[in-house]
Amino acid sequence: MEARNIERPVSWRERFGAFERRSLASGALVVGGATILGSALGILKNILLASRFGASAELDVYFAAFRIPDFLYSVFIFSTLSASFFPVFSRVLAAGKEQAWKLLSALIALFSLFLGIGAIAVFLSSARLAALLAPGFSPPQLDLLSSLLRVLMLQPILMALANLFADALQSFKRFFISTLAPVFYNGGIIVGVLWFSQRVGIYGVVWGVVLGSGLYALIQVPTLRGIGFRFSLSFKEMWNDVKDMLLLMIPRSFTLVANNAVLFWVTMLSSLLPIGSLSVYSLADSFQALPQTVIALSFVTVAFPQLAQQWIKSRSAEEHRETERARFLSLFDAAAGQIMAWLVPSALLFVAFADPIVRIFLGHGNFNVADQRVAIAALMVFALGIPAQGLLMLLIRTFFATEDTKQPLFATLLSLLIVFPAMWLFATRWGVAGLIAGIVLGAWFNCLYLLRLFRRRFPDAKLRRFSYGTSRGFAIGVISAVIGAAAYFGTQIVIPGSAFGAVFARAAFAGAVSLLTLGVCVFVYKIIDLSKFLERAESSDSRASDFEA
Repeated sequence: MEARNIERPVSWRERFGAFERRSLASGALVVGGATILGSALGILKNILLASRFGASAELDVYFAAFRIPDFLYSVFIFSTLSASFFPVFSRVLAAGKEQAWKLLSALIALFSLFLGIGAIAVFLSSARLAALLAPGFSPPQLDLLSSLLRVLMLQPILMALANLFADALQSFKRFFISTLAPVFYNGGIIVGVLWFSQRVGIYGVVWGVVLGSGLYALIQVPTLRGIGFRFSLSFKEMWNDVKDMLLLMIPRSFTLVANNAVLFWVTMLSSLLPIGSLSVYSLADSFQALPQTVIALSFVTVAFPQLAQQWIKSRSAEEHRETERARFLSLFDAAAGQIMAWLVPSALLFVAFADPIVRIFLGHGNFNVADQRVAIAALMVFALGIPAQGLLMLLIRTFFATEDTKQPLFATLLSLLIVFPAMWLFATRWGVAGLIAGIVLGAWFNCLYLLRLFRRRFPDAKLRRFSYGTSRGFAIGVISAVIGAAAYFGTQIVIPGSAFGAVFARAAFAGAVSLLTLGVCVFVYKIIDLSKFLERAESSDSRASDFEA
């Protein structure tokens, strides 16, 4: 008798994994869903922080304490991950998974060693660094800042490992767990706010940050091991590839130094403004970053590895070079069009609904009415820069995919000539809102200048989807925002007052009207369609099997 082959039942994990790797559209849906959950927890974290501490000197110190660890992480680690990891890792992975794992192991060892040395240096000089970072803080604030810096230096080490794991998983199209991991990061901070801070104040929140960073890294390890990773330190063997990454990261590092210079400038100027200014800035920033994180970052996370791989094909395929180049440009065009189609209406809706957003989410506990007014103005100004920030994410990574990190650096340096004096001038006149206006002005300049460089480098790029998404996004955004704002302020006649219940009722009604209007406009224009996201790139995506597990 012939033995019958009995097929093993396919588990839900395998089916889900097949779905997230099937196409760019399915990958974007997975990333978007996980990102929404993580972002919701991020908002909850800030609501709890505002309610627990208010726009206080203590919360100002907490936000200021992130500047130096974030600087070390972003300049020396994130620069590598964002600029050179995918191009180099994709090339090494094409030669075999074993080599790719050796490269990942070498990076883990290198980053851990470097950030460990940085942590020791900051620990020994935290008092001097605190005085330089926030010259306007009082002596008690500076002492607290020095102490928090020492604890927070554990965070960049853990975050470096977490993001290394995430980028490796995304190279194998394992998007869900790598984008779900930040849920555990925010979860750790929430634990710190709710429980640890009840005993040790703001120190409890900082230890929650460390807890969340550790969970962020650990949650990805099982999936990474499941696709074959084993730590194997062969630094000599992988030195050439590590060196390629380091060389590519240098211009990106300077770009991030420039970006962090803006954040340091924000901290310094805020310390000279009334108490609570840095807290209001940071809380408003977290809200305006939501559409960028959920929308732009979801598309960019999925598109960036494909852009890098498609560029490699366009450079290596002699016979099909023009076809592969066209696919690369189509990929960028579709992603840019969808990003603008979503972000332009989001920005206009944030302007229209800044008042109820702040009052509903931050109008609790110790965050008083005066703080709310300042936060409303800050959020409205921030919202004006949402489309520029989102498109900038894609533009920068598109240049990185072509292994060009110099042009983004040059554009950023030029924008600083506008940002620094504008922030100082506007902040002295309009406080936190003025400080943000200088940042928004610089973001638009940076975005438009990089777009100009892109058009110059790729004159054959049509960018029809980008133009269509931008124009239609603006049209439906204006219509929805105007109708929504009219509904919100118009219902004050029926539901007057500034109590939470009244504000929530008016916002719920106006939000429903605005979303209904948005839905009708989207149906008419048919521009926001996740099911067709990057449809022209699907053919190239399906041919990328040599980069898959």
